[in-house]
Amino acid sequence: MTELIIETNKLCKSYSTGWFKPTVDAVNELDLKVEAGRVYGLLGPNGAGKTTTIKMLLGLARPTSGSGRMLGIDICQRDCRREVGYLPENQQFPTYMTAFVALENFGGLAGMSRGERRKRCDAALDEVGLRDWKHVSVAKFSKGMKQRLGLALAMFHDPKLLILDEPTDGVDPQGRKDIRHIIERKKAEGKTVLINSHILQEVELVADEVTILNKGNVAHQGNVAELTGESARYRLRVAEMPPKARKRLDFLSDDPEAPDHFFFKADDDTALDRCVDRLRAEKVSIRALIPTRKTLEDVFLEIVHQES
Repeated sequence: MTELIIETNKLCKSYSTGWFKPTVDAVNELDLKVEAGRVYGLLGPNGAGKTTTIKMLLGLARPTSGSGRMLGIDICQRDCRREVGYLPENQQFPTYMTAFVALENFGGLAGMSRGERRKRCDAALDEVGLRDWKHVSVAKFSKGMKQRLGLALAMFHDPKLLILDEPTDGVDPQGRKDIRHIIERKKAEGKTVLINSHILQEVELVADEVTILNKGNVAHQGNVAELTGESARYRLRVAEMPPKARKRLDFLSDDPEAPDHFFFKADDDTALDRCVDRLRAEKVSIRALIPTRKTLEDVFLEIVHQES
């Protein structure tokens, strides 16, 4: 049986908005199951309940009702967080700290011995591309460099679970690629990673499964590969499209960015053959016919709009 690193059962968090006013359900009956060795994406628009969920897992907010376990321990107990590494959004550092001092201090808070901290420091900074900045004040770091340092701190004590809140925020394209590779390495080592991010393209590249929240409720849960699999939509490129033929080919949708490209839907091979036959009957020369694939962003927008 696969080990569950995070498991919640009807987890709820409500906030009071004032005397004699109704409460607001930030998270409503959340059932979440994150298996060991997987990369899991927690997605949703602003106010969906993502940050509140992470706060409950980390003991920063107490659930109103329901229950949860992390690494086999109730989330209301401090011990469940001993082997968790957390990268918060917009992490701040005292300006006097260097990268080395930050690792020393945060490693101590994680219960690491001085010898262990000294031993791991260079490797941790090297992993995030900051070894040459070891003794430089973080006041001189860019936002992306601070994000890299925050990731090094989250991984420093070699936790079983990494919770990353907007890990690529403010990071340049090369940095985003480096962070993806780090996440992939952690997964290969058997670690579990929970990512909360608005950059859906990044989540799609690394996540195995996602939960999409909307207004505190689970809008969808599923495997990323299945959610973004081939659809019944096709992309068509033609040599030429005569105006009269275009009027008769009413099943086509125009591509505003490419006049020789069109889209259409065909639910099966028979329907696809009929579409091609109609194109040939109009003497349209087909240059390319490609089945299209939904992106995670496409799926996300469809689900959120349906729930609105």
